[in-house]
Amino acid sequence: DLLESKVAVLIASGSKKAEVVAKVLQQEVSNDLPASIIQRHNDSYVFIDLEAAALLSNIKQVNEK
Repeated sequence: DLLESKVAVLIASGSKKAEVVAKVLQQEVSNDLPASIIQRHNDSYVFIDLEAAALLSNIKQVNEK
């Protein structure tokens, strides 16, 4: 069970993932989209590129060089 793990990580890249990333992170948690449970995890990290984030309504961009 994802909620029992110490850390949850979601990694996605590319414009083809934008729709599902938006659903996973912005819609209600649902059995129809199991990855959406990451919203309820106490220690979760999401690593996505700008293309995968294209449909998110509220994002914080972090750039490291």
